[in-house]
Amino acid sequence: MLAGAIVVGIIILVIIGFFVFLRTSVSVAKRADTAEDSGVESLYYVVPTGQDPVVLVSAMTEAGYDASADTKEGAIHLVVNTPAGRDRERPKVRQIIASASKTSLEGPPFEPGRIVFTDEHKSAGA
Repeated sequence: MLAGAIVVGIIILVIIGFFVFLRTSVSVAKRADTAEDSGVESLYYVVPTGQDPVVLVSAMTEAGYDASADTKEGAIHLVVNTPAGRDRERPKVRQIIASASKTSLEGPPFEPGRIVFTDEHKSAGA
């Protein structure tokens, strides 16, 4: 009897976990759609090997930006939403990335090199 109750309890926990995951996924998708619908542009920066993206996301959040890390095409990208537009906020975002010069939150200094956003790569190649 006790074993049956434990199995039922585990099944209920799995079902609840699934619905929490589903709700979170839908919420994130809606947030992305809202950003696109509101005309908010994003800057994408390939996080250099050796630097923890958490350092950059934290720096952007501290500066008041909505930022996240996303894996795309095998590389980790810092995604920064820029309500005033990419071109207008590009210098400030670049400055924040340059000032977040650590490998991790507690790690040693890190030199990111030249800070180039993905749309700058595309326009240079076109």
